[in-house]
Amino acid sequence: MCEARKVSRWDLTPTIGQAMSEKSYKQAQKQFGRAADAYTQSPVFAEGEDLGWLVEQAGVERHAYALDIGTGAGHAAFALAPCTRIIVGLDITPQMVQAALRNASERGIAQYRASVGNAEHLPFPDESFSLVICRYTGHHFHNPARVVEEVSRVLTGDGRFLVVDNTSPDDAAADRWINRVEVLRDPSHVREWSQSEWQRFFGDAGLDFTVTHTWLKMLEFDDWVARQQTPPEAVAELRSLFAAAPPVMRETFGIEWPRFGLLTRLMVGGKL
Repeated sequence: MCEARKVSRWDLTPTIGQAMSEKSYKQAQKQFGRAADAYTQSPVFAEGEDLGWLVEQAGVERHAYALDIGTGAGHAAFALAPCTRIIVGLDITPQMVQAALRNASERGIAQYRASVGNAEHLPFPDESFSLVICRYTGHHFHNPARVVEEVSRVLTGDGRFLVVDNTSPDDAAADRWINRVEVLRDPSHVREWSQSEWQRFFGDAGLDFTVTHTWLKMLEFDDWVARQQTPPEAVAELRSLFAAAPPVMRETFGIEWPRFGLLTRLMVGGKL
């Protein structure tokens, strides 16, 4: 468990911190800044069996301090708040942090704190958290290996790292197809990393690796593009891609227009 002296240097008051200046993150801040309210209201993020699975994987022991990387509107952090003393949400987008703090206040979740920050340079001391979670954020990481290294650094010796994210299939053609689709819909998308890539990121950072759940996260096309405010010309191109999708893509991604699925996994690691 985290010791109080290790967190005394933090500013754990609800705050909107300094937005990052790295050029590579400007697109993500712009994209998600204008979509903050949509992510607050979306059942894709506010609901889902994976929230319960995250709570199960967090374990029965109450965590003193937990960290939610890419907190977004705060849904994952709120699900885990009852089993924490303090859960800190970190996001690169000020509007998302504002939305998460507002949502926490409206729900009476007193354990929640949040600020703007960079997952590649976590602003916390070593061994500060016994639990770190990251839900539907990894595909926006430009350097996921660096992020997992930082997670390993801030984890306590018996801590756990839980990742829920869309992942690419092993098939190279399907990998290229879904990542093309994702970038068209959201230019801040970097890559749906494969299971083997995530396993390498974990291992290189000194964490073991287990996949506890694999499923197709089913989506409605119109809601999916509206949530991200995808431009009309990109929406038209996406419709063409789905209409022309070969049988292997239709099977892999469960395409039954206008519904389709993203290959999603819950991945768990702890220090070796």
